[in-house]
Amino acid sequence: MRQKIFLVLSIFLFFIPISLAQNYPPTISNLKEPTDPSVYGYYKIYEFNATVCDEDGVNDINVTLFEFDNKNYTVTNYEEINTTCREYYYDISSLSAGSYNYRWIANDTSGTTVSTDWQSFTVSKATPSLTLSITPSWSVTYPTTVKVKGSENNLGDADVNYSLFRNGSLIPIQYVSKYFETSDVYEGDFPSLYNGNDTNWDSRTGRCYAEGGYKCWVEETWYLEDTEFITGVAFKFKEEHYNGNRPSVYFWNHTSNSWTLFPDQPPTHGAEYKKYILTYQVPEDGIGDFVKVRLYQKWCWAYYEGGLYVNWTYTNVEEKLLGAGIYNYTFNSTEGQNYTSYSVSQTLTVNKGILNLSLTVRNVTYPYDSLVIASENNIGDSDVTYELWKNNKKVSEGKDKIYYLFSSYEGGIGEFIFRFNSTGGANWTTNSSGVVSKLYVNKGVPNLVLEAEPSWTVIYPTQTKVSGKTSKTIQEKSLTDYGTKVGNIHGFNLAFINGEYKLIATSRSQLSTIIDVKTFTYPAPTYFDVGYLEENEYVNGYVWSVTRVSSSDERGILLKLSPVDLSVVETYNIYKCVRPSTMSYCGGYLWIGCYGNATLVRVNLTDMNITYFFDTFKAHSMSCDNDKWLFGGKDIVFKLNVSNPSEYYTLGIGDFSDDSDVSDEYYYFCQENSGVGVRVNKSDLTYSTVTLGDNPCYGAFYDDRREKVLFVIGNTTVGKIIEFGPDFTNKVVYEFPDYPVNELIVFNSTYYLVDWNNPATLRRFSPVNLGDSDLTYNLYRNDSLVSNPDVGIREIGIYVYKFNTSGGENYTMAEIEKILNVQAYISITLNFTSLDFGTLDVNTTNNPEPNNGINAINVSTNCDGRITFYSPSTPLTYDSYTIPNSNFKLNYTINTTSYPTLLTLDQDRVINVTDGDIVRPYYYLDIPDYQHSGTYSTTHVIEGWCA
Repeated sequence: MRQKIFLVLSIFLFFIPISLAQNYPPTISNLKEPTDPSVYGYYKIYEFNATVCDEDGVNDINVTLFEFDNKNYTVTNYEEINTTCREYYYDISSLSAGSYNYRWIANDTSGTTVSTDWQSFTVSKATPSLTLSITPSWSVTYPTTVKVKGSENNLGDADVNYSLFRNGSLIPIQYVSKYFETSDVYEGDFPSLYNGNDTNWDSRTGRCYAEGGYKCWVEETWYLEDTEFITGVAFKFKEEHYNGNRPSVYFWNHTSNSWTLFPDQPPTHGAEYKKYILTYQVPEDGIGDFVKVRLYQKWCWAYYEGGLYVNWTYTNVEEKLLGAGIYNYTFNSTEGQNYTSYSVSQTLTVNKGILNLSLTVRNVTYPYDSLVIASENNIGDSDVTYELWKNNKKVSEGKDKIYYLFSSYEGGIGEFIFRFNSTGGANWTTNSSGVVSKLYVNKGVPNLVLEAEPSWTVIYPTQTKVSGKTSKTIQEKSLTDYGTKVGNIHGFNLAFINGEYKLIATSRSQLSTIIDVKTFTYPAPTYFDVGYLEENEYVNGYVWSVTRVSSSDERGILLKLSPVDLSVVETYNIYKCVRPSTMSYCGGYLWIGCYGNATLVRVNLTDMNITYFFDTFKAHSMSCDNDKWLFGGKDIVFKLNVSNPSEYYTLGIGDFSDDSDVSDEYYYFCQENSGVGVRVNKSDLTYSTVTLGDNPCYGAFYDDRREKVLFVIGNTTVGKIIEFGPDFTNKVVYEFPDYPVNELIVFNSTYYLVDWNNPATLRRFSPVNLGDSDLTYNLYRNDSLVSNPDVGIREIGIYVYKFNTSGGENYTMAEIEKILNVQAYISITLNFTSLDFGTLDVNTTNNPEPNNGINAINVSTNCDGRITFYSPSTPLTYDSYTIPNSNFKLNYTINTTSYPTLLTLDQDRVINVTDGDIVRPYYYLDIPDYQHSGTYSTTHVIEGWCA
């Protein structure tokens, strides 16, 4: 037993020395880490290093671990330093900001494990990357629209909020929708494709007809702006299809790069328009920044129109037109787990702009007017005043476009310099120099008219009156365009509409229209069911007129009409007004006179508040005096304070006509049925009258430029304008034959007249040459100066009349010429007795010549007024006359004393004859069945005058 124990011990002692010599533990040293603290980065990699050594050799190093934030990672990456040491490294990524603990652990093949002490590592929060950009630049001139955009490219910022501020105010999220329209396929310019052997494409209409299957399509591609902000699009098309077939809508799928059938397909029939929302989000990287849509169609003619709806969501973006000034934009970010709070700023300077001004002038001939148009198309200019100057004198100012009617009559001949400038404002610099244009007034050609009474051809010894005048009708037009007749006009006013003068003609005959003053053209007349449109006024951009409920119901209706074509915009019932007949805009109100029930209506056109004044004023005509007093009446004259209608005065004289007018001192009207003109002193309502001598009188008008009062006379034969001075002196009558004048407009001493007819005739008439005080008008007869008018009985012959003027400051020289022809007149009576035409066959019509009983007279004259009649020694066999000494025109007529219907000339004859001609009137005899023969007596008359 002792031997057994020995052996065991001997073995134990033998192995112990060998084991102690090979088992050296590993060691960890030379730790390396990233900069501590490190700054956060979403994709940042943090490398940690440690040197592990083992005296038993590097192959004895079994496992190296990197424990980070309580999680172990096996490290396999290393570099050999020598036979006993290695440098191990491990990369950690996607670390959020914060503090972390780590240590290194190593063991050897024998299982010996060693570790380092815990180490600390900190990832600090990063400063976010923020940028502010602008289009077009940070310094612009008003009115430039800028687009300021706050951008960031920070990752790991889910808990960070970004905000854009302007001058401390948050810019909210903006939602903007836009629609990109494309061409209609009917136009032939829409991008279109087709395929299939049985497909027909009509290039003229741009339509595709498919015999079967989805063989036709139209296709369009839209490229989109600001793609990162687009949230969706929509698409529309118009369809026409048959037999229950419907189109199919596809859109291009950017993910699969293929056409994708849109699930929300059109209905089978009848839908004209439909939107298709494509829930397609354009990616941030810009790939797929377009939408492409294709429409297939089967078994039908179809066409497609429309476009693309795009919805933008703008975040941290402001696209805005800003006024002049300094703006501080700040783009902020809040603090998050990985980022600190931060902001960037930029200053935008919007400089004051230079106003865009334009000036249009047109040269003019005296004494006509020229419209000067001072235009601007600026925005943000509510505090700017625009000024128009003429020869350094301000003539007009306003907040918008300026229309200035330049009167050459008031300005005279020469050059006029117009300047259009502006004051400054919050957004605009002062433009004192403005724009300048020159207007030239050239000398006019005076109106000259020669008139002869009774005519320019007379028979001696008729008295003639030849007059040289300066009045004439410039233009004339019958209102019969469009195959319709505009007539029975009772409302006739001048309006300045959008820079042009218009004549507004409202009528009782259901058709009314607006006439351009320059061209005398007008749009198609507007039809009104009732008609009975009376007066009209142009106020606040609309034409206002009145009518009745119906032809039998005379309650009033106020019409608000378009200034383009008189189409009805709105109607207002004024039923308490019976038979509205006149209107006037005065003191900011529209006043309507009601002839049927002595009621006056006041309308506030701002809020359409209507007030009635009953049983006091019956008005057939009204006129406004300086926006303070309203004059009018029918049976009496009234003077009404428009700001205080309770203040009024009356005058017991009436029988008003349709129109009246005011001057600085007087109110004028005429008594329609008695033909009397009335002048009322506006201050004390005293009055005076003048007998016109004609009736009916339809109205009184005042020409303030010439200081003349005009009364319009209109009967069925001759229309007249009777002119007086303000005190009813210096009467002048202008006549218009066959023209029953009804309405008159006086505009710059040019008169616009319409008659009572249907259709009406419109005339523009100039009564005088304005500004002709230095002109001398001369009338000449055969180059001899005569009085004007030249009245007398002229000898037989030719007279050349000339009417001229040598010209003056405002007019050039002018002359016109006419010829007066005074002719001799011959009347010869021949008696034919016992004209025996013999016996004729029944129902025979021939031209027999009388064979006996004819007496003739030869005539001799030299057209100097001495006419000789003598009888020949022997009666002529036939009815013939010898005119030996002169040229005549002979007019033959024949009368019979018995059976007057039987013996006639074959025609009325006017024959030119010369010396020695023989004239034989040619007769025929139409004998009825019961008359076979006969003897007749006749009287033959020869009329002649010098050729």
